[in-house]
Amino acid sequence: MNWEKKKKPLLATTSIIVAVTVIAGCSSGTDGSKATDTPKTTSGATTAAKEKPFPISIMLKSYYNDTATPESKVWKKVEEHTNTKLDFQFVPDASYNDKLNITLASGSIPSLLFVNNAKLPAVANAIKGGAFWEIGPYLKDYPNLKQANPTVLNNTSVNGKFYGLYVSRPIGRMGISYRKDWLDNLGMKEPKTIDEFYAMLKAFATNDPDKNGKNDTYGMVVTRYTGPFDIMQTWFGAPNKWAEKDGKLIPAHLTPEYMEALKFFKKLYNEKLINQDFAVYDSAKWNDPIINGQAGVAVDVTERSYQIEEKMKQVNPKGSIDIIGAVSGPTGLHNQPTAGHNGMFLISKSSVKNRS
Repeated sequence: MNWEKKKKPLLATTSIIVAVTVIAGCSSGTDGSKATDTPKTTSGATTAAKEKPFPISIMLKSYYNDTATPESKVWKKVEEHTNTKLDFQFVPDASYNDKLNITLASGSIPSLLFVNNAKLPAVANAIKGGAFWEIGPYLKDYPNLKQANPTVLNNTSVNGKFYGLYVSRPIGRMGISYRKDWLDNLGMKEPKTIDEFYAMLKAFATNDPDKNGKNDTYGMVVTRYTGPFDIMQTWFGAPNKWAEKDGKLIPAHLTPEYMEALKFFKKLYNEKLINQDFAVYDSAKWNDPIINGQAGVAVDVTERSYQIEEKMKQVNPKGSIDIIGAVSGPTGLHNQPTAGHNGMFLISKSSVKNRS
C-alpha cells in the first residue's frame, strides 16, 4: 500500500472517527481547537467513490456494553463519506491497557490504535521502534487540522514529533460544582476566595442549608481519587506537577504552597466538612451524596455539574447546581489545566505500509 497515496483518505477518516467517538459510547468536550477534518479539496471524492472501499481497522475504548455494530447509521455514514470499510475493535475501558500492551507486543497492530498518552513507556517505545507513522508533516494539508492547538499538539508529541490525531478536551476543564439552592437558602453569595469557599462548606455543614431542621448535611464530597486535592492545591499557587525555580525543576509536593493546601485540606477533614471516609470512598458514587441531599460541593471537571443536576432533578425538582472555575488564593486566581486532549489515534506502519 502506498502511504503517500493513502494518507489523505486515511487521515480524513481518522479525523472523522475522532469527531464521532460516540460510536464507542464516549463523548468528549472541545475547546474550539479543531482536531477533525476532511481533505481540503473534493477533487478526489469522485475518484475515491469509484475505487474499492479502503479497509481500516480501529482499536479503541468502549465505555458501555451496547457498542455500535456495522448496521449503525453513524458507522455506515462514515464509510459512505470516506469510501472505507471499517472494522472497529471495541475493548472495555477497564481492560484497555492490558489489551493495548498485548497488541503492541504482538506487532499485529490495527490501522488505527487509540492511546490515552503517547508518552506511556510501552507506547513511546513502540514509536521509537518505528511502529507508527509520524503525521506532523501532513497536518498542514488540512484547513482545520493545521489549526490544532499548538499547546495540545506539544502535549501529545514524542521527541518533538507528532504521531497521533488527538481527541480534543478543554484545557480549562476543572471547577467547583455546588448546590446553588443551598447557597440561596443561606443568603450567601458565590465564593470568590479560598476563605469564602471555606465559609460556604462550613455553612453547608452546620447551618441547615436544606431547611429540613436536621443536622444531616456536610460541605464537600471527596473520593479516594486524588483529583480534588490536585485541583485545590493550585488555588494556593502550587505548580501543576512541577515548578521551575532558579533553572531547576521542583516537584509540587516540595513547595510551600503545596503544604498550605495540605493544611487546608486537613482542616476540612478535622472539622468534618468533607466525608470522613474519603480515602476509601468509591469515585463511582461521587455524585450520590449531592443528588441525595447530603453534601453540597464537588471539586472536579465542570461537566460533573450537569451529571449531578440531571439526576437530582428526578428526586428533587427544586434543587439546582451551579459552577465556579476556581477561587482566588494568596497569589491570585489559579486553576489546574488539563493536557487538552483525551487520548489520540496512532497510525500503524504494519497495517498501513508505504511503497517498498
